[in-house]
Amino acid sequence: MIITCDSSCNMGYIYLQSLNNTDIFENNRLSNYFDISKIQIPLLNGDNIIADLEKLKLMPKNYWDAYQDKEFEEEYRNDLDDDGYMVGIELNSRKESFLKLINLEVFKVYELSWHKTLHYFATFDSLNVVLDPGNFIYSFTSAKDAFVIIKKKQDENVALIKGLITCREDKYPVKYLSNPMFVLWENNF
Repeated sequence: MIITCDSSCNMGYIYLQSLNNTDIFENNRLSNYFDISKIQIPLLNGDNIIADLEKLKLMPKNYWDAYQDKEFEEEYRNDLDDDGYMVGIELNSRKESFLKLINLEVFKVYELSWHKTLHYFATFDSLNVVLDPGNFIYSFTSAKDAFVIIKKKQDENVALIKGLITCREDKYPVKYLSNPMFVLWENNF
């Protein structure tokens, strides 16, 4: 999964769907901080987290409709494809916090049986933050085959995307989600 941080503007992007553009990796400075060959996004058994996942509120509206109805605001712009599935997440990303998230190995993919179907669950923050019982789950479409977990910022109506749950291997291949492709751009080339 491609996850970027541009330290010149403290912005980042999580590409949830595969990207064929290799230019994105130019000027990657992450190797100044990590041995990139040792960074992993592990694929783990998620049976032990299903009970915690079930504590999150599954919302009746899909993501786009809830956004249109102002149930929440996006942090910046989260891109959806023509079918309503999320392509990527634009977010605040300071270099220090980006490096910390990589160092703490918060990016993980879990395989689990959820609602009697095999799903993959990708985390974008520590598991206790992602599975906070105050978080919400929104499906992308009426098919209810891919979802995001959102956490609302305290005292604000801004939705922060903390996880992806999917059984859509065509949209979100597990080989892509578990392939660490982190990119750090710094303005001091």
